[in-house]
Amino acid sequence: MRVFGSDKFGSMDEPVNDSKGSGCLLRAVPIGLSYSDDPAYILDLAANTAALTHGNEVAWVASKLLASSSHSSFTRSSPSPRPSTKH
Repeated sequence: MRVFGSDKFGSMDEPVNDSKGSGCLLRAVPIGLSYSDDPAYILDLAANTAALTHGNEVAWVASKLLASSSHSSFTRSSPSPRPSTKH
């Protein structure tokens, strides 16, 4: 990872490389779980956090999808179990 060896991190406006690797996804799940009250903020933060080290749009979209998925999984209420009426 050349990004960590430099003084510059990337952004969506100024990517530092064309990486679309999966390393950015390590930060996506905590974002989805930590900012659960604002889904739009989750998407924005996930993409911008991915852009710090991954300059390809595929990485940004994947990060948004994983953060959104973890957010949905965390906030979705499970249906209450119902007793079976069949014998």
